[in-house]
Amino acid sequence: MQRGFAPVILVMALALLSVGLAYFYGVKQGKQSLPIALVSPSPESVVCAQDALQCPDGTYVGRTGPNCEFVCPEENQIKKLARLELSETLGIPLAKITIENVEEVQWKNGSLGCPEPGQVYTQAAIPGFKITLKADEKLYYIHSGYGKSFKVCTKN
Repeated sequence: MQRGFAPVILVMALALLSVGLAYFYGVKQGKQSLPIALVSPSPESVVCAQDALQCPDGTYVGRTGPNCEFVCPEENQIKKLARLELSETLGIPLAKITIENVEEVQWKNGSLGCPEPGQVYTQAAIPGFKITLKADEKLYYIHSGYGKSFKVCTKN
């Protein structure tokens, strides 16, 4: 039995000795006692905390930029994305599409108020927007979930 413990004790002693030497060397040299990163970041690089913020439109964003700030999408961004979705889906030139109304809504489920037959949807409330657009004197409706997914709907 004692012969089986000898290698384990030897490995543990060497590990402790290695950590002790690394700590001593780091303190002696005025450096950190143990390395945190193998590659030191450049002065311009910024590492932000990985937390999230829920924006008023229901989307979640992380910290970004040199000051690690939360940046929520603006209503103008929602409008741009809605116009782009209508243009790409129906082939209408962007120049002909105008925004008539943007309304913040709480959708009952993942269909975003536009259920399609045979589809299965998340059965949870989804914050989003109901956007009314106009092109060639005709009204179109875009429903959005979290300000990220957009859907052209035939009814308001």
